[in-house]
Amino acid sequence: MANLAAQGDKAAQTAITIVKQAKRLGQNYQDQGMSMEAIEAIIDRGDTLKTVIFYAHPDLPLDVSSIRFVFSQAEFSISVCQDTDQIVIQSQIDPDLTVLDLSESFSRALLQRKLESAWRMQNHRGYFDGIQLQFTGSGNEGSTIFQAIAEASLLRVFSVERWK
Repeated sequence: MANLAAQGDKAAQTAITIVKQAKRLGQNYQDQGMSMEAIEAIIDRGDTLKTVIFYAHPDLPLDVSSIRFVFSQAEFSISVCQDTDQIVIQSQIDPDLTVLDLSESFSRALLQRKLESAWRMQNHRGYFDGIQLQFTGSGNEGSTIFQAIAEASLLRVFSVERWK
């Protein structure tokens, strides 16, 4: 009986170790607070983007390390997992981060627009290291595409424009 109990304890410890490793490697996006499904819900509801807030790590005060998107009925953040340099979708912002003043950035063009589509971008090695969000306005306003790529534990932000 003691042998069975020891085997059960060992199996439980192994399961805990695997879960901790998955979290550490940034592979369990559900445990990070949100997922692409949460972003899909924002698209399905037709929520309007109210605010975009850029954050920096105290050691890198001029670089973007996290971005918060606040919609009319929901919000989410994208950050980079420090261990794997993969994109993480979160419901919370690390309290150690500071707000970057990028009020003159192209993100102003996204405000009051609806999130129309979202893509997880995977590199040639299989890492989820990019995200693309397409916003649409009303009437004749075309789409605006926001893209963020994880690079060296930071986010590189791009505005994608239609060619021709």
